[in-house]
Amino acid sequence: MPRLVEIIRGYLVERAIPPSRVSEISIAIPGTTDETTGTLLWSPTVAVEVGSVPGPVSEALGIRASMTNDVNMMAQALHSRDPGRFGGTFATIFIAYGVGMGLYINGRLFTGAFGSGAEFGHANHMPGGALCRCGRRGCIEAYVADYAIYRAVENLPPDLSPTEIDPDAETMRALEQRARDGEDRVRMAYHQAGLALGYGLSRLIALLNPQRVAFTGRGVAAFDLMEAGFRAGLERGAGGRAGAHDRDRGVLGRGRPRRCRHSRRRDAAARPRGVCQLRPRPGRAAEAGWRRSARPADLKA
Repeated sequence: MPRLVEIIRGYLVERAIPPSRVSEISIAIPGTTDETTGTLLWSPTVAVEVGSVPGPVSEALGIRASMTNDVNMMAQALHSRDPGRFGGTFATIFIAYGVGMGLYINGRLFTGAFGSGAEFGHANHMPGGALCRCGRRGCIEAYVADYAIYRAVENLPPDLSPTEIDPDAETMRALEQRARDGEDRVRMAYHQAGLALGYGLSRLIALLNPQRVAFTGRGVAAFDLMEAGFRAGLERGAGGRAGAHDRDRGVLGRGRPRRCRHSRRRDAAARPRGVCQLRPRPGRAAEAGWRRSARPADLKA
């Protein structure tokens, strides 16, 4: 904690920002938090023994502080940048070293009763399946995250702990190239990742009927490799109810996902890089204008 306080203090000093001008320090952290106590419950990168975080930071700097999941802040950044497009009910799904989600419902960030809601990546995809970083088995993340794809490609045991698998960006780019070059094992790993993602999203759509879903994170660079599996999972997950919803003009209905030509849209320049959007439309089964930037990159709040 002292190190974090010193980093923040140094940042303010370096930019000559008096603490009196800062209304709040928002701390983004990967993992699950309890916003009622300001404690970290679980994180893939930070030891939970750190205890309460916002309280000590606030006391040391004399500035109000809060802490939330990092993908929540990505959703807040999109909402702040363009509340017209990213308003109402929408989700932001992050794909890289893990899988997370920030969720808005009726124009407000949803974090559940204690701040640990909307854990899309840790919803179950396959009971008793591959080991997830969180310690449970069969989570969506255990099939979609970088470590999951690498584990499948290298034919490592599905119960091998993700803490022992840490592929870097260069390794993942090499895997993507192998898949695009036609290597069957690698292509299948990405297909299975897309399938898990599609099934997961079909459940989210059935539960919440979001107006828009945005994907971000380094994993967006490989979306073309996951897309066939993603579409299949989305169709299978939503297809059982599609016919019954023809008249309801909701997100479940007949039709197939359609890819839009991002570069031809007038609003392309306003869209943050590294964000791939799915926009359900009336009468279509998770139908969407796919809008993807030319240079996928992590969205920074």
